[in-house]
Formats: sequence, C-alpha cells, structure tokens
Amino acid sequence: MELTYISKKDMTASEALLNKGILWGEAPFTTTLIRKGKITFEELHLERLKKTIEYLYPKSIETLDHIKLAMNQMANEFKEIDFAYMRVTLFESIDGSLEFFIWCMKRAVSSKALKLGLQIDSPSSVLPRFLKMADYSYKFRLRNELRKSGLDDCLFKNDKGELLDSSIANAYFIKDKKVYVSKLIPGILEGTCRKKLLGFLESEGIEFSEEIILESELENFDEVWLTNSFSGLQRVKEINDIEYREDYYHEVVEKFIKYSGEIWPRKS
Repeated sequence: MELTYISKKDMTASEALLNKGILWGEAPFTTTLIRKGKITFEELHLERLKKTIEYLYPKSIETLDHIKLAMNQMANEFKEIDFAYMRVTLFESIDGSLEFFIWCMKRAVSSKALKLGLQIDSPSSVLPRFLKMADYSYKFRLRNELRKSGLDDCLFKNDKGELLDSSIANAYFIKDKKVYVSKLIPGILEGTCRKKLLGFLESEGIEFSEEIILESELENFDEVWLTNSFSGLQRVKEINDIEYREDYYHEVVEKFIKYSGEIWPRKS
C-alpha cells in the first residue's frame, strides 16, 4: 500500500517540477512511523516543521494547520496496517507559495543489530540543527555501496575525527551504563527520537552526558546504539571490526518501547 498527498489541487507539471525544491535543492522534510494509523511523535515532528517554516518561510506559518490535518488524514488510511513510513516534504514555488507533499507506504520495521562502517563527511555549519534537508544523496549512495560489502550503514565523522550521525540516525555510546551522546554540532541532527530517548533516560535516572565524541574513543565503549523515529532504539554490534556488547541495551530497550507508547516491535 502506498499513497501520496499533494497540498495544491490540480498542480500542473510545471509547478510540480519547477520549484525551489527541484531547482535549488531546498526541500526540508521530516519522516516518521505510522503505527496502526497513529503518527509516532506527532507533536515533535510538527514542532520541527513549525521551526522549519519559521526559519525558511516565515510568511507561510498558516500552512502548518493544513499539514497537520493532511498528516492525520493520511495516517488514518493506514489504520489497518501495522507499520508504515511517512515523509512530509516542503517546497516553495517560484512565485513564493509554500506547498508540501506527504508520501506514505507500508514498510516493515527492522529489529536487527547493525554492522557499521566509518566514513568522512563535511556537514554544513550554517544551518540550524533541527533542519532536515533533502541533501542525502552522498550518504545514501555511500550506504548502498557499503551494503554490497555486508555492512548495514556507516557512522560519519568530520575532519577532526569527531563522530556524527549515521546516514539516518543519531548515535549513542555506552560505558559502564552511562550514555554518551554527541553535542548538537554540525552533522548531528536534533532528532525527534533523540529528544524522546534523552527524556526517557532522565525519567529513569540513567546517567547521560552530551559531549564531543572522537573516533579514537570507539574502542573504549561497551555498546553503541542508534535511534530514529521509524526504527526506534537499535543496537550496533560492530563498527569497523570493533565488536560491541548488548547486555545493557536489553535492559533499556523494552522500557523505552513502553515509555514511548508500545510503538515498535519487540527488539532482538
């Protein structure tokens, strides 16, 4: 099952193709999981979209009401489906009107432990950390190549050796049951599931710290986790041949699933 919603009725081919999303690559978006018709972390995704519109399109803030209504209408179409993917993409027409499309499709949620490579990235230092732009070509092409060699994804680093996100997720590094998460430096998205997990850790009294984490420190950690709102909390079993344990992950993940509303399938 797959559905698409376009904000403007009777949009012409020129309007669909000749806009700032296509011509400039300016297509901010957010993605999430639909669980039996319910939008995962809906308020956090709407907050991201609101901040995005205020930053890029401040005269079009009223579009947010239309987006919220359309998101829920689309999600309702998937109420008989266990898991579905939702992407909301904004784009501005040449005449300055803000439009959007929503793409939803049935998609399974993986619970597998991940094997990652390590690759260099040069992220923008000028955009705010909440802004999720459709410039994933480099990351996704690289990820697809890595999959041919048996890896699932890669963790990125900058030219200083500071660890960043994977292609689609925030990363967490665990040592002696303390969780270390990267500060919101360029290359770290202010993820919705990141916010949720940090709130969970605080509520559980689990010690965590936001720090700059270096590639040279990878061998010092007991475990590595990833999060995004589609897959939830996943564990990493290996990065560049460094193997990680899973004991503490299994202590935490079921509690986090419950805290978040029983959204994702039970993890292995």
